[in-house]
Amino acid sequence: MAADEFLKKFQGARPLTPIIMFFCLVCAFVCVFAAPASADFASDLALAGELLRSGRAEDAYRAYLALLSEEPGNDEVNLGLTRAAMASSRPYQAILAYERLIAKYPAELRLYREIAEVYMSIGDAGSATRYLSRDASLAPDDISAWASRVGAAYSRFQSQGKLRFGFLYDGNGNQGPDSSMLTIGNFRNVVIPGESTAQSGFGGWLAGGYDASYRTSRGGPWHIVGDAHFYARLIDSDGMRSLDQDYSQWYRLAGGVRYSTPAALLDLRLKGEIFDYDFYNTVYSIGPEITYSKMLSRTLRLVTRAGLERREYVRNGDHDGIYGYIGQYARFAFGPRADEFIIGARYLWADAETDRASYDGWEVSASMRFKLKSRWEITPSLSYTEERYDAPATALEWDDRRDKRFRAGLGVLYRINQAWSAELDYSYARNFSNSALYEYDRHLVTLGLIWSF
Repeated sequence: MAADEFLKKFQGARPLTPIIMFFCLVCAFVCVFAAPASADFASDLALAGELLRSGRAEDAYRAYLALLSEEPGNDEVNLGLTRAAMASSRPYQAILAYERLIAKYPAELRLYREIAEVYMSIGDAGSATRYLSRDASLAPDDISAWASRVGAAYSRFQSQGKLRFGFLYDGNGNQGPDSSMLTIGNFRNVVIPGESTAQSGFGGWLAGGYDASYRTSRGGPWHIVGDAHFYARLIDSDGMRSLDQDYSQWYRLAGGVRYSTPAALLDLRLKGEIFDYDFYNTVYSIGPEITYSKMLSRTLRLVTRAGLERREYVRNGDHDGIYGYIGQYARFAFGPRADEFIIGARYLWADAETDRASYDGWEVSASMRFKLKSRWEITPSLSYTEERYDAPATALEWDDRRDKRFRAGLGVLYRINQAWSAELDYSYARNFSNSALYEYDRHLVTLGLIWSF
């Protein structure tokens, strides 16, 4: 009876039925559409973050801008927009996003430092100083030092250099065979001069480099670039001295242009080099080189390198000609300290005056860089090279020269402070050839200091 009375009570309430039905429809609409919209926003926000981490700054900026129109007050959206705007060279949009965050969190001192850095990037030191002065923990001298340091980092002119020097032991400085009595072609017991065999010795070395770039417009992608490098060594060895190889040197000067974005880089230069090479004394070379780098993800970058040069040999004109290479490499970053693994291959060729000096070949290589918890770095490396020459190595041989070369190395670096480092490197090379003149192995140890400036 209670149930019958409950039903009779609401029989006269039919005018409310449309209202109840409308309310139910609204609830259903909210349940069906509102929750997926929230899920879509979260997934779009995660996608924008991934785009930014992978170096796709333009796509990330557009994604954050679309999210901002949906939720202008979302902290994660505004903070992500500041990062994407700076990465895509939009400092003024980054400033607007920072100001929204500062208005909401006026006690967050980190925001003042970040917006000050954005102002420094556009050359507005006055606005940067005003924001930094709101941080009571910073003294006026601290603010001035910070402005000088950050201003230099955002300067249109950037440069860096290194000077390296130390001692070395070279187990085969002239890359000669182990014995002076060789089998060459069908001829046995061919005697070569004793100083042409492997010559070893201790010595010293000095090297340096300076790289510079000038951005053509503030925040723009184009740069004028250049570099200068040199290397010199002296080995105390009578055999090397008799071959005029106890002292060798190499110089390089290059200049060109670079187009750089957060996700890609294109660098084109014209270089000139002067160096000692093998037994042929001074060699001059000039030619273009190109580097293209593309970031595919936060941890993977592809690098393409190519070069072409004209070489002129002072002592042996048979080796004059065009030399070139083209290679493709992949660079992987991993671990919390951004360790690196690089693997790649390149094609080599030489079109010299004679077939005996002309060749084509290929090389595969791999290297790693481990940053240890302290100030140490370890860099192992491996490479394998094959060269196929167009003629026999000597008139006594019938088969075209074929060389196969294996290299392995291990480097250890210790950072003493921001400017100074110490390095120890060991490398081993083994060259296999069908010509006994070019069969050799080589141990090389270097110990030195590095001054970075």
